[in-house]
Amino acid sequence: MTKSDSAKVVKTKANPKVSPKAVAKPSVLAKAAKWAASSATMSGAIKGASKGASNGANNGSIPPPTPQEPLPSPYPLPTPQMQGKEGAKKTTKSQNAIAILRADHALVSELFSEYQKTRSLPKKRALVAQICHELTVHAQVEEEIFYPAVKATLKDKALVPEATVEHATLKELISQVEGHEPEGEMFAARMMVLCEYVKHHVKEEQNEMFPKVKSSKLDLKDLGSRILARKQELTPVH
Repeated sequence: MTKSDSAKVVKTKANPKVSPKAVAKPSVLAKAAKWAASSATMSGAIKGASKGASNGANNGSIPPPTPQEPLPSPYPLPTPQMQGKEGAKKTTKSQNAIAILRADHALVSELFSEYQKTRSLPKKRALVAQICHELTVHAQVEEEIFYPAVKATLKDKALVPEATVEHATLKELISQVEGHEPEGEMFAARMMVLCEYVKHHVKEEQNEMFPKVKSSKLDLKDLGSRILARKQELTPVH
């Protein structure tokens, strides 16, 4: 080996050219150790500050933190008054006349069922009063609003007159139980006849009149709004 070759070897060993790809990346374990040490230092600082605040509070030098009041919600819960108004608007918009009358029928049926089950005299008295009120209001809104609109739209000469006559009989039966003590076999008989008569009237309305009304051009939503408004006028506010 010549002197020039030896010089080249020495130069190469002293200043090797290292490829950027060959540079070793920091060890993952070393990073983890560094992170752990940093976390330990921070945790110790937090614990020290917390302990100092606690001791200060116990010694009376630092007042305990005052719990903060929650921030007011940008969307406050509706009050009962708001719910009532919104509920009334929603009901008026979503229910048509037939839906309202069907709901009345279902309510009265449930009240009769409750009356037949109970043995409590005060409860019977309250149920009789409610049944009579619901039937009276229902018949009145039908005679004032629903029946005239149906008769005019359907050019009806049978269904509406028959239903009106049935209402007259219904009112007579109501007068025989309303305001009377719910006692004795005659009162029980009158309530039974009233219940059966209402079932007959409801069946005819729902099976004969309502289908024809639904297939007509009658504006049932507008009619429903008027019926609801009138029912509210006829219902006493306690």
